Amino acid sequence: MLSEKVFSMGLMKLGEVFNKEITPALINIYYDALQDFTNEQFTRCVNYLVKNHKYPTLPLPADFTEAKNNTRPEVTEHKFRIEADKKGSPCPPEVKEKMEKLMKKLKVKTK
Repeated sequence: MLSEKVFSMGLMKLGEVFNKEITPALINIYYDALQDFTNEQFTRCVNYLVKNHKYPTLPLPADFTEAKNNTRPEVTEHKFRIEADKKGSPCPPEVKEKMEKLMKKLKVKTK
């Protein structure tokens, strides 16, 4: 569920970028439409829209849904290792090899 803090920060960012006054009515309309997003999904969408929205208007709620379908969580080797460590078992060599190939294919940055 989208937290009000993350939502308001993201909407204010978009308001600045697209020179749009964020009114209480606009906040209510957008929050009702987007409240099912996770904080991570919403943040990714805001960043995506800042970089890719082609019109000088505030993106509509439908633009967020489209952006959500065009973005994916960043998977890093570090995050993968943390998840593997949480499970308490070492990663089998064949799984590690497949993950490395997948990461290379997806052009995931590793540290």
